[in-house]
Amino acid sequence: MASIISETFSDGADKALQLENEEFGRLLAIGSDWTYLRIGVMYNIVPDGTNNIATADIRLGGSNGADKHIGSGTDKLWYGNHLGANSGTAITGGTWTHNAGSGDPYFVSSGNTRIRQAGTTLSGAGNSSSHRHFTSDGATRRRGVLITNLEKNGTSMWVGGQCNNNVSSPFNADFTLAEFREAMATFTAPPSGGNVSLTVGGKQLSGLGTTQFTGHDTNAATYGDINSAHIGWNKGLINFLNIFAIEVYRHA
Repeated sequence: MASIISETFSDGADKALQLENEEFGRLLAIGSDWTYLRIGVMYNIVPDGTNNIATADIRLGGSNGADKHIGSGTDKLWYGNHLGANSGTAITGGTWTHNAGSGDPYFVSSGNTRIRQAGTTLSGAGNSSSHRHFTSDGATRRRGVLITNLEKNGTSMWVGGQCNNNVSSPFNADFTLAEFREAMATFTAPPSGGNVSLTVGGKQLSGLGTTQFTGHDTNAATYGDINSAHIGWNKGLINFLNIFAIEVYRHA
């Protein structure tokens, strides 16, 4: 069950929505009146000591209703990034490996899929890239950033995004709210913008790749267009997802 928690960072105390094997959706005030949308979260993950997390995944994207999360159901249209898996036809996550990080631990997830669910059909393109996710403990309290880019282009929807860099981020460096908003406000012309790395405050976000999904106009007519932001986390009991900010920028 979701709850509100508080953590203290270098810039002061910050509250978070803590998800336990659940979803959070928010209807956009602009509805489906957009062309290029960036959906972003600041987050960290509660570890279980130094244990790995089995079959874990984060899903961040847009849907045709605040309650239309990816998964079971026949009336859903969902686009976004699925970190922790590299299959476009399944939503089962993979193992997230704990790394001590010289006193600033993090998890490494393997695989990311740009994914669409239209009705009951899943499709997408995956890769085996690794991404790092800050834990809620360590010598330095840290928040990471994950962004999904959505672009309507003719009859297609393009999906891309950025996440904590998989190679060279300083893992003892916390993303502040100002840096998160700078990253969200950075416009890179779609669809290539979904695969462009960003640096804010000396901290890197790597591109997640881009995928073009054709037939969006037909799917939107059938199920309803994308009018909500959505995030999901499939683990609980011990490994919680803390969300310190979720923001949506309409760039066009």
